[in-house]
Amino acid sequence: EQSSFINSFNDLQLVNPTKKKFQDTVLNEYYYGLLRIYSNALEKENSILFVIGFSFSDEHIHKLTMQVANSNPTLTIYIFSHTTSLSILYESMVSDAKNKNIKIIKPEEGELTIKSITDSLLVKLTPKDSFEVEQGEEHE
Repeated sequence: EQSSFINSFNDLQLVNPTKKKFQDTVLNEYYYGLLRIYSNALEKENSILFVIGFSFSDEHIHKLTMQVANSNPTLTIYIFSHTTSLSILYESMVSDAKNKNIKIIKPEEGELTIKSITDSLLVKLTPKDSFEVEQGEEHE
């Protein structure tokens, strides 16, 4: 039964937190394809990336993101920090971005939650009028 579990587990597309993580993701054709899709999406003109709950501690994803941020001046990356004190990694990303296109959104106090993001912070990213719809007006 243990060998059955191990065989089933090995068939799953999981990235385990081991020293081989980089090798498993970059050299594995499936994960390489996902990273190319990610990179291609960020390379498009006027792309926006919202980052919630990701620390950028995965070196290969961090490096890829920074390469695209530095090569695509029309890309904007919004990183939602869950606390008011920023991680050293987030701060270094902002300072290392040649195009100054990485923005950190942090809570005014306490912790950032999905509710606080949707209730207040996303409103700050666009002009208020762009989301207002006259009452009674129907849209398809």
